[in-house]
Amino acid sequence: MRNAKINDHWRRTYNRNYPNKINSIKYENIPGLGSGNINFNGGITAICGINGAGKTTFLSAILGMLQPNFIENSNIHLLKIQNSSILGDLQINNESFSRGIDVIGDKIEVTQEGTEVSSAWIDSSTYGNEMVSLFQDMRNIEELLDQHEPRLSSYEEINLTSYIIGKTYNSIMTYELELEVDKVVPYFKVNCDGVEYGSELMGAGEISVLFILWQLQRVNNNSVLLIEEPETFLSPHAQEALLNVFAKFSEEKGLWFILSTHSPNILSRIPPKHVRLVSRLRNNVRVIVPQDQSYLNSLGIPIRKLGILFVEDRAAREFTKVWLSRYAPQLVSQLEIRDINSESKIKGILNDFPTFEGWLKIIGVFDADQSQRVNETFNWPYIFLPGVKSPEEELRNSAYAKPEYLAEISNRSLDMIHMVLSEIDGLNHHDWLVEFHRKLGITYEQLVFLLFETWHSCDSNSASAKNSFDNLLSYLNIN
Repeated sequence: MRNAKINDHWRRTYNRNYPNKINSIKYENIPGLGSGNINFNGGITAICGINGAGKTTFLSAILGMLQPNFIENSNIHLLKIQNSSILGDLQINNESFSRGIDVIGDKIEVTQEGTEVSSAWIDSSTYGNEMVSLFQDMRNIEELLDQHEPRLSSYEEINLTSYIIGKTYNSIMTYELELEVDKVVPYFKVNCDGVEYGSELMGAGEISVLFILWQLQRVNNNSVLLIEEPETFLSPHAQEALLNVFAKFSEEKGLWFILSTHSPNILSRIPPKHVRLVSRLRNNVRVIVPQDQSYLNSLGIPIRKLGILFVEDRAAREFTKVWLSRYAPQLVSQLEIRDINSESKIKGILNDFPTFEGWLKIIGVFDADQSQRVNETFNWPYIFLPGVKSPEEELRNSAYAKPEYLAEISNRSLDMIHMVLSEIDGLNHHDWLVEFHRKLGITYEQLVFLLFETWHSCDSNSASAKNSFDNLLSYLNIN
């Protein structure tokens, strides 16, 4: 799929109307989860958390509410929600309905029937290896296939498979085999670069992708799909490609996806407001809607850098960190902030480093006192720190303007602040910061934070800080 088309699918996935969807689930006494509720607000929602947090249990609870008969005959799911109550707030054909169950031992009592909604459970993490082993153990596979008419995949379906797996398929045939009562098992036979082979010779990742696509193609429009860790057995590229295909089907068929995952490739693509983080603190479980991608750190996933900010010196670097933290704390970890000793070196980088299309953004950040001196055009954009002077001078002036405020937030007496400020008053503004933090007995970084808070408490300074921040966001393409 082309990148432009992929972006269209994602945009429409979260903008379109879904006639059938789950608004929320309220649950009580689920083993390991307790009681609470979880809300959903988009075409693709990811439930994530560390191992053992309860992601699969949440999917089992939702599946039990949607398909109580299936759960009652599935010990794996039933054990996870024993002796619990689950109530779903659904929208079916654009009308609101409630559907609830009580799980008592190995029986399920439907407490609020509501109207059924088409739904499907996909667990490729167990399907892949099971199907490969099943067909490898069959001695009469060709005789069985001769009794069924295969379905030949369309050109578009073949292209989607090739896009996800990363190799070129010439043809794909699917045999739908009834190996058990009321259970259809697909057998796949593919031709790839002139070589023909079937499910028994496939790897777990390849057969998992074919299985998921088979499910997506046969499920009814406007269905709810619950998918357990779709990234299993797949390469990072295949994981991201599969998620893009989910967006395509969500937009085109009105499918409402809820999936469990801890894949960085999947989570980095889904907007944080459509992620549900299952956080466990001993026996207390909370479902959190992240505000930004900093939640990835709690899963052990490094946050992808947005770019590099080049600043003049140490004071500018620490000022920038505190300034960004005031408006968007996550940006401090998403941006590399480097001090390179002078404005001339910033100019050199902006002018000499070639431009290119990619994830990396380079932005020069000059001290505010350079705003009347720097007006050149460079290969890369630049901004100025808030204020009118260098950060050291801005911070020093705020300390002398508001010593009472500084004393209050630093937990130091006004007498001490007054005495130290008097002692270092005549120092150069570079040396002033160094001596001030030593005499107060705090770190350089702590002092910059306290002085920034003092500086920011002035209305004109806070307005300048917000304007400069908005300017930075425009270059980072962040809304």
